[in-house]
Amino acid sequence: MPVNEIDDIIVEKFSNGDKNGYGIIYKYYKDIVLSNIGKIVHRQDVAEDILQDVFIKLWENKHKLKDKKSLAAWLFQVSYNCSINHIRLCLKSAAITRDMEQKDLYDPNYLVNSSDALNSYNLKNTLLTEAISLLPPRKRKVFLLCKIHGKTYNETSAIMNIASSTVKEYIVEANRFVRKYILDKYANSAVGIFLCAVMDVL
Repeated sequence: MPVNEIDDIIVEKFSNGDKNGYGIIYKYYKDIVLSNIGKIVHRQDVAEDILQDVFIKLWENKHKLKDKKSLAAWLFQVSYNCSINHIRLCLKSAAITRDMEQKDLYDPNYLVNSSDALNSYNLKNTLLTEAISLLPPRKRKVFLLCKIHGKTYNETSAIMNIASSTVKEYIVEANRFVRKYILDKYANSAVGIFLCAVMDVL
């Protein structure tokens, strides 16, 4: 089914743990959710981090969603809440810096939210680093140039002195390997499931 189509059947399959359904849902909603987040936080990098957190939470709460309407409402509400929480944390951090009110450092909600975000970020980086490190050297360099450093296929082709078609082939194979590695090793991790779902759109 094309990405521009989604129905209650896909949502029901996702609710029952279907990873392909999760990938379809991510591709369908990611731009909409990212735009909504951006209207609140006004920073692209922050919005993208919040987007990842929202979709990780989505997987963890999949059993609560039974149709497209409930899914859309959930995504809107949770992305809004996460965005507002980020702003609150920024304001709190600014207040701590400005007023040196050390008591705020012991706010349990602040510590929990900060810890969760840091753990999620670290795990995502760890999973990708592990997988990428196991790629053959040339494929690893192509993957890093295109996916990490943002080079185009043509730019990577010139740097590596290989054909653009070879660059594309390496990327497809590297994506497949990284996705399989993460899925095989971290199939029960919400972060792992998220990374696998987005490999095709990185």
